[in-house]
Amino acid sequence: MIRSALNRMIVSIVLLTVLGSAQAEEQRLYVYNWADFIGTNTLRKFERLTGIKVVYDTYDAEETMEARLLAGGSGYDVVSASTNFFSREIKAGVYQKLNKSKLPNWKNLDPRVLAIQSAADPGNAHAVPYLHAINGFAYNVDLVKARMPNAPLDSLDMIFKHYGKFIRNRSRKDGGRFLEGLKEAEASANGKNGSRVGR
Repeated sequence: MIRSALNRMIVSIVLLTVLGSAQAEEQRLYVYNWADFIGTNTLRKFERLTGIKVVYDTYDAEETMEARLLAGGSGYDVVSASTNFFSREIKAGVYQKLNKSKLPNWKNLDPRVLAIQSAADPGNAHAVPYLHAINGFAYNVDLVKARMPNAPLDSLDMIFKHYGKFIRNRSRKDGGRFLEGLKEAEASANGKNGSRVGR
């Protein structure tokens, strides 16, 4: 399931508790995430490598996730939340601060992403970037120029102002699938009926 990049600048994993309370019994890691934000083999590999059993719960809307967390006592160790949600949840005191001394790979995080995220999490105290929503598109320059010699190849105007030329001239071989997806998505970017595209 694809979430709108316009509404989700950064999706981050937020640590809720420290895993330092290891007991003699089987260790468990409680994760709360979107259903499709993790690889198909990731949990199995993690369990095999660490010996820690993962309890993986999913949610279908961030409002659902937030309500569960704000009710208190969720018991989750790791939660995936977007910036606009975890900012409010941090202010509400839902999350514990990260112990960065236990995160040796913190040094490998992109400082530009951390700077963006710090607007919602001052000092990057509570959240670790997991997914950074950047959308792009690729196209065959020769095919575009053949249909639109003056195409604005360095701008999204090619999509939002001139996409009709592609729709009228497209075939399945030259990007029709992308354009069908665009037609389906234009309502979220341009109003419910797409009436503002190209205006």
